Amino acid sequence: MRAYFDGLCYPVNPGGYACGGWVIEPHPHPGLARGLAHGRFYVKGPGATNNVAEYHAALDALAALMALGYAGPVALLGDSQLVVNHVKGTYKCRKPELKPLLEELRRRLLLLRYRLDRARAERGGRRAIAPGLPAGD
Repeated sequence: MRAYFDGLCYPVNPGGYACGGWVIEPHPHPGLARGLAHGRFYVKGPGATNNVAEYHAALDALAALMALGYAGPVALLGDSQLVVNHVKGTYKCRKPELKPLLEELRRRLLLLRYRLDRARAERGGRRAIAPGLPAGD
C-alpha cells in the first residue's frame, strides 16, 4: 500500500493559504480498489506554512486509511525533507507549532506499520515511489 502526500502555502510562505493533498494507490482492501485522493485547505494567514500543510496532508492520508479499517503496512511517501526527517529522528523538531503534528503523525504511523520515505522526482515533475519498495506492497 502506497500513500503520497504533498502540501504548499500560496501565494506566500509563511502567511498564505496552507493547502495539501494525498493520493492512495489502488489496493485490494475494501474501499481502495480504485484508490483514493483528496485535497483541502487547512489554514490561512499567521501559522500557515508549507510545513504545516505537508504535515496535515500526511495526517489526512493516514486518517483515510484508518477510517476504512486498513491496519497496514503502508508506505507513506512525500517530497518534504523536513517531515520525513522529523519522523525518522534525523532532524530535531524545533517549531512549537509542528510538535503536536509530528507526535500525531508518529502515533498514526506506528498503528499502521509504516515505511516513510521521500518521493523522488522524475522528469516532467512527476513523483516516483521510494526506491527498494516491492511492487504491490
